[in-house]
Amino acid sequence: MPSSNSRVTRSTQANTTKRQTSSTRALPAAKRPRRQLVVPPVANALDAQPNHLPTPSATQHNAINEVDLSEIMLQNYHQYKKYWPLARIQDQLARQRSSNHQLSAEVIVEGQAVLEALDHTLHMIAMISGVGIIKLNGLLGGTHGENPWHRWLSFAIAANKNPMPQRGDPNAAAVLAFRNKSNSDSYQALDDDKYAVFTSCVFYALGGYPDYSSITINEDINVFGDSSILVPEVPKLSPEDENLYRPIYERLVDEKKVKKDRELNTPGTSVQNEEKRSLQCMKKIAQQVCLFGIILVFICLHATTN
Repeated sequence: MPSSNSRVTRSTQANTTKRQTSSTRALPAAKRPRRQLVVPPVANALDAQPNHLPTPSATQHNAINEVDLSEIMLQNYHQYKKYWPLARIQDQLARQRSSNHQLSAEVIVEGQAVLEALDHTLHMIAMISGVGIIKLNGLLGGTHGENPWHRWLSFAIAANKNPMPQRGDPNAAAVLAFRNKSNSDSYQALDDDKYAVFTSCVFYALGGYPDYSSITINEDINVFGDSSILVPEVPKLSPEDENLYRPIYERLVDEKKVKKDRELNTPGTSVQNEEKRSLQCMKKIAQQVCLFGIILVFICLHATTN
């Protein structure tokens, strides 16, 4: 072993290192010292810099998560959807105050566009899957909604080509199945122009539905009026679309049913119907009060005679 005063040269340092290495290898594996990786201080240099900024993606992610709800609008809500899962939206809906009578024409048009896109997507899935759209909607639990298929069922002349089975008919199930299959085949055989007639923007324009986009819906809940009937904005068709779709519309659509539906979806008519029902209820109440008065007089007379 070299003395403490001996000079350390390259050769002596190499010999010392060899002896330490050989002695370490002689130890059992469990008692050998493990190598420790020394991290150079340069690796943590960024952490020591107070002016270091996070990456743009991280900054953007936090900014979108912390965006104020009032800044999310119809024009930009698509870019925030992935940061708003359904559970988060439901929690927000439970906390905020909702009001159905404040719907604007833009909200209704956007909702109609989403439904049209959903209907288009479902038809694509049915097409590539080799199944009928009715069967697909049934398996998905689809409901009766505002889409071209249900609009075709309600107003197309061909939809009533096969009558409904009579009540008590022993073959009602077979007749109904044949009718549904016939309607499905007829609807799926529509070309693009015929299908477009039953989309909301074309159908409402050709059907003469009123345009309520210029009407401001009153937000005062104490003002009397019908706020339950909301008809989407009906844009005017271009002359080319009018000339293209009008003849098809007249051949395929039952205009009597459209006229009846248009009257039912007019706020003025709806208010009149409500007033008529209210008047009928008042008459029934008056009759009941009169009958109750007669019974009360009879009871009083019977009590005095006894």
